[in-house]
Amino acid sequence: MSDLALKLLRQFAPLPGQLRIADALFGKELAQKGVKTIQTYSGIEWKLDLDNPTHRWLVYGHYQGPALYAWAKKNLPGEPCVVLSGANIGQMIAEFHPLVHNGMIHAFEPDPHAHEWLSHCLHLNPDLPVRLSRQGLGQETKTQKFVSGQWGHTHGSQSFISDEGDLEISVTPLDQYFAEYSQDIDLWILDIEGYEESALKGAEKLIESGRIRHIWMELPGGDETEQNIQFMQQRGYTSRLLRWNGSFSTRPIPDHHIDALFIRDAA
Repeated sequence: MSDLALKLLRQFAPLPGQLRIADALFGKELAQKGVKTIQTYSGIEWKLDLDNPTHRWLVYGHYQGPALYAWAKKNLPGEPCVVLSGANIGQMIAEFHPLVHNGMIHAFEPDPHAHEWLSHCLHLNPDLPVRLSRQGLGQETKTQKFVSGQWGHTHGSQSFISDEGDLEISVTPLDQYFAEYSQDIDLWILDIEGYEESALKGAEKLIESGRIRHIWMELPGGDETEQNIQFMQQRGYTSRLLRWNGSFSTRPIPDHHIDALFIRDAA
């Protein structure tokens, strides 16, 4: 894959479907490079397993597509506070660092393998404004059983909290973590494989006081989606889907796996 080809390919990063097209064209070639420190689309060096298609996305363009980045570019303040859970190997850190270089990212990643990987990447980029915690977010401070993805070539590492897990991790409420910080949270990216409801309850004080302005949340579909939407609506948030260019869609939240933005209603 030549530098010129990559440069031309990245011109189409803001368009829908670009990641799929890019991987069809260059995926096999990149996969042969294996684990490698390489420049991402956002311009920083990151350690990636290029045999994993979800890692290759960071080379081509916007991780998970352009919608959230396009919205954030228009709506985040100049010195934003962003909470990231679970951080995995830092895909969204690599994605968002151009927008947060004057702010702060609070990243939570309890998976020991992913945490070590992300720590290495942050060491490569010591100027990134990131505070990394080896904890998960939940309703209360405790120890939880945990299943590590280790990696698998699916979206991220698919690690999750489960009584069937053979690892133990520490879980803390976001309310407790943020007790020592005075700033509001401009964006909370919440994607923790089915444990979102517990994390929301552990941030209830922040949510009810309006100190979390936006939450980008993974919704799995079914009863869990309905419960999370009701929880947020009852506390003054409206849920919206995003189009690829960051504008709001008029579609209702569907009953299948999707990401949605929850916006604090104006007082």
